[in-house]
Parts: sequence; C-alpha cells; structure tokens
Amino acid sequence: EELEEIILTQRCFNTFCAFVVPQAYRHRYPPVYQALWRELTDATLNNEEFNFEKYAISGSRGFIKTFLLKMLTLYVIMFTQRKTLIVVGSEEGKAKDFISDVWSALASPNVIAMYGNRDRTVESDTRTEKIFWYNGRKLSLAAYGAGQSLRGTQVDYARPDLIIMDDLLDLEDTDTPLKFDRLKRWLTATALEAMSKYNYVAVYLGNMYPKNCLTTFLVNSPNWKSIRISPILADGSLLWPEVMPLHVLQDKFAQAERDDTLASFYAEVMNMPIGSAEGLLDFGKILPVPDEEFHDYHLGNYVVIDPAGHKATSDANAIGYYEIYEDLSGNTDVA
Repeated sequence: EELEEIILTQRCFNTFCAFVVPQAYRHRYPPVYQALWRELTDATLNNEEFNFEKYAISGSRGFIKTFLLKMLTLYVIMFTQRKTLIVVGSEEGKAKDFISDVWSALASPNVIAMYGNRDRTVESDTRTEKIFWYNGRKLSLAAYGAGQSLRGTQVDYARPDLIIMDDLLDLEDTDTPLKFDRLKRWLTATALEAMSKYNYVAVYLGNMYPKNCLTTFLVNSPNWKSIRISPILADGSLLWPEVMPLHVLQDKFAQAERDDTLASFYAEVMNMPIGSAEGLLDFGKILPVPDEEFHDYHLGNYVVIDPAGHKATSDANAIGYYEIYEDLSGNTDVA
C-alpha cells in the first residue's frame, strides 16, 4: 500500500500537491495542469545523454504558474537523479523566495514522514543556495536574478541540469526593446550555455505581451516546446471556474476598460498579446474583393464613421467606405 501511495503521489498533480502542501490545496486542478505535470515530470526523469528539453509556458496571472514550478522543483528533488538546480527570477530576491518555499515544503510533516528529514544532511543553508543530501545524492538549489552570471555554477563538478525561469519580464519592461534584447542574449548565450553538456531541462514561464516579449519569442520558437493557457478555452468554456468564474472575468474587464488599462488586462488576465491601440480583429485577414467580381448593378455607396470614444487617450477612430452591388440573381453584395 505504501508503494502504491508513493507512485500515486508522484504521477498525479492533485495528489502530489495535496500531500506536500495541504494548506495550499483548495480546488482540484484542471486537466491541462495534469497533462502539463506529466510532460514536465517525464522530462526530468529522462536521463538519456544529449537530451535537452526546453519548455516555454505562458499563462494568466493567478493560475498557479509559479506554484506549479515550485512543485516541479520539489518533485525533481524527491524523485529524480538531477543534482544541480537553478531558479531565476526577475530579480534575485524573487528567486530566493521561490527556493525558500521549496525548502519549507521539504520539511512538511507529510514529506518527512514518508521520505525523511532533509535537515540531517544539510551542508549549506543560505537565502541564495541550499546544499544538502537527499535520497542518496548531493544536491544544490540556488537562486539568481535575471541577467546574473551563472558561470562556475557547479557542485561536485556537476553543471546545472535543471533551470527554472519565472516571470523575468513585466509589462512595463516591454516598453522598449532594450531589456528584451539583453535578456534574450543572456538566456541563449549565458544561461543555457552554463547548463550540463549532457542532459538538462529548462522551463521558462511568463505572460505574453504585444511587443518586446521574451515569452512570446520562446513560445513561437521551434526550439522550445510551448503551451499557452488562458482562462477561457477554445470551446468557450472556462478553464478553472472554481478560481476564475465568468462574472469575475467580466468585472476585471469592466474595471480595466474604465481605468484605460485594457492592454494590461489582455496580457495579465487573458494571456493575450494585444496592445492598447489594437483590437481583437486581425484586419490583415480581411481581403478586398477583386474588381472583376463586381457587376454593373451598382446600387450605391456609404461611409461609416466610428469615433474612438470619450477617453482623453483614445486615438483609434475607424472610418469605413462601402459600395453596394447587386448581381444578376438579385443577391446584394457589400464590399
């Protein structure tokens, strides 16, 4: 029975979270989280040489993105053979808080009762790095800020084999390309080059913004496996109604519209990279009708003017010109 319980704890995201951090477990997680959990944990269990797995996860605020990565880090410590783990935040302090939560979960009563006490084998316990033994192997769990040098990050001559990057860019960081360009170079030329030359897993998590966005760049990269999570699914149903019901989403939208912060709402809440001067329609997909399609039965023309509205910052007036034609069968076309 104990072996079956251990296996269930490992494979089921809901069971794992309820077991290690029962105080944070309130609602069952949606199926997409279970599928993502299986994908990520399978990747960390794969020790094949020259296997390098890179994941870009884009999700809405308040949908346990960072919590998922904390649980993944805990899983790697408890059940895999990986030894040198790195957590990167937008600043070092956020990464320190991240590893502090993981460290606390390792000392939870349930974890100690089934897997033992990590305090017996601790060699270093600082805010920036934990060095300890667990399940017969020596591990390092270290915190870094985005852009910091990772060179020389080794424990017992082992380069990092897991790197977690959590929300490195905020919406205000995307106003200019400077930080985006710098972090893109740091990620490819510094962070990934500091990883193990034989096997590693890299996970990047963030929101998608309309411009200068590292998350959008990685999600669209063929070199990264990606998933994009929104509170409303493709079929129109809610991802997690127990956490974000429809009336809450509607209230958030209405508030953002009143406050003229729709760009932030689309990025942070809906995980949609839409700028403040953009709309939901892709006008590039609306093609003009060729002239040869028209017949001589021209019925008239009209113009539609849609003012931008009452906001002082509004600048997107819309003016449309239309021509009406009738074909020989009596059908009317508007172009």
